[in-house]
Amino acid sequence: DTGIITDTGIITDTGIITDTGIITDTGIITDTATADNSCRYTCRTSCVSDGGWEMLGNCAVPGTVCCYGWSEDTDPVAAECNGGFDILDGGYVCAGPLHGYAWTSPGEIAGASIEPEDFDDVTSAATRLCVAGNTVGDESWGSVGVLGINAAQIPGAVDRNFDSWSGADSYDGLYVDVSININTPFTLQLQIQTSVGNEYCTTVKDGANTVPFDDLTKCWESGNRSYEDDGRPPIESVMLLVPGHNEDDIYYDFCLNGLSVYKGSVVDTDSDSSTTPDTAQETCDGGFDILAGGYVCAGEIHGYAWTTPGAEDGSEIEPEDFADISTSDSRLCVSGNTAASYDSIGGLGVNANQPLGSTNNAEWTGADAWSGLRVDVTKNGAFTMWALIYTDSGEYCTEISDGVNSIDWDEFYTECWGSDGDPYDGEDPIERILLLVPGDEAGEIDYNFCLNELLPE
Repeated sequence: DTGIITDTGIITDTGIITDTGIITDTGIITDTATADNSCRYTCRTSCVSDGGWEMLGNCAVPGTVCCYGWSEDTDPVAAECNGGFDILDGGYVCAGPLHGYAWTSPGEIAGASIEPEDFDDVTSAATRLCVAGNTVGDESWGSVGVLGINAAQIPGAVDRNFDSWSGADSYDGLYVDVSININTPFTLQLQIQTSVGNEYCTTVKDGANTVPFDDLTKCWESGNRSYEDDGRPPIESVMLLVPGHNEDDIYYDFCLNGLSVYKGSVVDTDSDSSTTPDTAQETCDGGFDILAGGYVCAGEIHGYAWTTPGAEDGSEIEPEDFADISTSDSRLCVSGNTAASYDSIGGLGVNANQPLGSTNNAEWTGADAWSGLRVDVTKNGAFTMWALIYTDSGEYCTEISDGVNSIDWDEFYTECWGSDGDPYDGEDPIERILLLVPGDEAGEIDYNFCLNELLPE
């Protein structure tokens, strides 16, 4: 019971979106080379089709033509996008290496609505894009509400220059920051449309979501085949999609606050002028902090917290998870009882290297740079507590007491139930950390404790 969510709630039959949001009337003059032989983009001897270029007209220099598009040697977007998340006039979105016009779609089922119909009136003063509307109950589950962004479209482009982004191999996933603006529940999916026609999606929640490419699975097929499994084909568009219901109308209201790609533990999430990536956990300050949904920042350790009553009948723990935790919480508390068995437990765990918004937990490889862990707990009662660390080679544990515990790595041993065992050497990557109350066959044990702080030291 690692606290990793396995039920993604992905809707597998929501209909096919045919409204791609390609801008055909932006009010921007695209044929700049015909009036006075000036060229807004680049003059070349020819426009190479496989580079994404199209010819607009002749340039002033004889024998050259104005080419409209981009290739490896020239990127007209670079002058207008700063490397982070930014919104330009007409709803043009810069999202790291992704860039194109934003659009909306209510799908094709009659009665569905979305506002605004487009982002033509958006100016560069905007910091986010917001939509509101409703899907309609339809037996096909085909009603949707969509906010989409074309992934490779230059400013002023019309449908002839709508392209696909093929740079996914250089990154690990997508970062998306959303705000849910109404209390009425609805599902929100992150979805990508690829050049080969496949769509991949996963659910996202209010706030910052870091989504590995492997978390994006085919939306309309069973088997959970992922974008990663299919070799990361080029991406045409990125969408936030509200799937409809077969009977009920669904009302929604949300905003896109940020979008980018990330690699490793870094992602550029802001709209500053720097192209240097910011940390993926920008809301973590390096100390101990708790974010919405029970996400724990513990120095270099960060991941979702979870609880487990173990597998023995009669063992109980509250809460069952930390989904309702908010950023105002300064500690995590649990209470419950173990059954009358040595195999019974009650535990509060923290994943050691889990991106914010992701269901995938990785390993923390930085233990060898530290001497151990600092664990601050409040025990409300008389019961035994252990701190456990889980690695590829096994689990290591040590007993802890009420208050602050400074634990060297070599104080964690493989034999939790005895005095023998091998100490942890600080070299094996750590998957998760567990604060555990062990059971006793002599009778049930009631417990109540709080985690006040967890940090490597």
